[in-house]
Amino acid sequence: MEKKTLKAAVIISALLFSTVAGTQFVKLSTANFIQFSWGVLSPETKTYSVKTVPLIIRFTVYSYFEKWFGIRTTIVEIFYSVDERANVTVPITFSKGEDEMYTAETVLSGLSDGSHKVVAYAKDQNGEVFASEKTFKVDTTAPEISVFSLANKTYDKCTLPLNFTVNESVWNIKYSLDGEKNVSVEGNPTLFGLSYGVHNVTVYASDYVDNIGASETIFFTIVEPKPEPFPPTMVMTSMASVAFVGAGLLLYFKKRKRWRS
Repeated sequence: MEKKTLKAAVIISALLFSTVAGTQFVKLSTANFIQFSWGVLSPETKTYSVKTVPLIIRFTVYSYFEKWFGIRTTIVEIFYSVDERANVTVPITFSKGEDEMYTAETVLSGLSDGSHKVVAYAKDQNGEVFASEKTFKVDTTAPEISVFSLANKTYDKCTLPLNFTVNESVWNIKYSLDGEKNVSVEGNPTLFGLSYGVHNVTVYASDYVDNIGASETIFFTIVEPKPEPFPPTMVMTSMASVAFVGAGLLLYFKKRKRWRS
């Protein structure tokens, strides 16, 4: 009776430990004893900016179960599948400390941009297979930036808008004017105080995995504005006024000459 009570206490303690530690434990099909933990350590559930990602699969067998219950699990094969393709077996590295640890490591290469799923399998000495999966994403494409408010031409204004669009969500946007230090912006800025002469501007953007995109470098020229010419109507009006005044003066002098005579 005492031995059964002790075993139950050990099992309850293991359950409590697993809950607190947050470890992914797997149940045996023949018993409810928690005797090992395992899973895919890498890749993590996140987005990678490279097409090559390490794959690490680890299976840990807890020694106290063999000690207390005489239950022993030996892993004889570890293999995996990416995106439901054919299974690939990975060599196992075994290490024994307080617990027994089986580790399989390889590299997932040539991954395309987008979502992926890797399913890892471990087979024990009894032929029972355990599965664990992990999803992740790959994004190696830099943001595309289009500047539409400036063009390679001449302007007669010293203040110009710098309007652009980005084809994806980004966390950092900067621009460089005439090769100077980048300036961070949160939206479409305005370029003030541009001097007369040739200028160039490039816009940069970083996405959430630090792929950096650059816009086309825009070359433009600022010139002094030309004076505004008089409108034709104003010229004609002025000429008509002069003619009217001239005619009036001529009539006045003629009348005066007659009066004197």
